[in-house]
Amino acid sequence: KDKLVLVTGASAGMGMNAAKSFAKAGSKVILLARRKDKLEKVSEEIQAGGGRAYVYDCDLLDQESIVNVVAKIKTELGVPDIIINNAGYGEWKYLDETNDQEIVSYMHVPTFVAMFITRYFLPEMLERNTGSIVNVTSPMSYLICPGATAYITARFALRGFYEALKADLANTNITVSLLVAGLVLDSEYWQTNPDSLNKIPKIARLLVPNLSSENAGKKMVQIVEKEKSLMITPFMLRTVFWQLAIAPMVVQWLMRVTGHKR
Repeated sequence: KDKLVLVTGASAGMGMNAAKSFAKAGSKVILLARRKDKLEKVSEEIQAGGGRAYVYDCDLLDQESIVNVVAKIKTELGVPDIIINNAGYGEWKYLDETNDQEIVSYMHVPTFVAMFITRYFLPEMLERNTGSIVNVTSPMSYLICPGATAYITARFALRGFYEALKADLANTNITVSLLVAGLVLDSEYWQTNPDSLNKIPKIARLLVPNLSSENAGKKMVQIVEKEKSLMITPFMLRTVFWQLAIAPMVVQWLMRVTGHKR
C-alpha cells in the first residue's frame, strides 16, 4: 500500500493487469510503454476504480527516450519502490530468418531495457536500502526449442541478469525476483505474432495449461508481497521444471522433437 510501482509494458496484457492489481492493492502505479493512448485508457480504468496511476509514454527501443523518461519520473514522482521489468519484444524465428536489426531489437527489449531501467534507479534504491525488482520472463529462458533463436537467447540473457543482480544485491534489503509465466494466450503478443504461436512445441501445449494475463498480473503482486526470489506459474509448468532439474537431456530432447519443423 502506498508504494510507488513502475511497470514497463503496461499498455496491454500482463503489464496492464499487473498495474491494475498493484493499484487495487493500494499502490501508486507508473504506467510505462510506447502507446500513450492505450496507457491513458489503462490509467482511466485504474482511477475509475479508486486507484492512482501516472502515464509515461516511452519508446523502449530508443535509448534517449528511456533516459529522458527516467529523469522525468524522478523529478515528478521520485524513485520507485518496486520495478516490474515486464516489457517484451521479438518473434519466434529461425536465425537465418532474422535480420540484424531484429536480433538487436530482441535483445534490447526485454534484456537491455530491464538493465537500463534498473541501473538508472538503483543508486537511489541502494541509498535507501529498500525496494523490489521483478524481472518477468518466458519459460524459454530455461527451455530450448527450434525456430526461436534470437528470442530464446534474449530470454536466457534476462535470466542471467536476474541471477547476477541477485548476487550483487545479496547483502542489501533490495529483493530481486524472476517470474516465469507460462503460455498467456490472451496476450496481445500472440495475436500479432500467430507464426510464433505455431512454433510452440506440442509437448508444451499438451502438458502446460494456459495462464490468463489477469492471473499473470496478480502473480507479479504476489512475488513482491511474498518476497520470493523465483516464481514459476502455473503449477504444471513447475512440474516441467522439476523434470528439467532431474532429467534435463530428456526434457530438452522432447522440446526439440515436438517443436516446429521447417
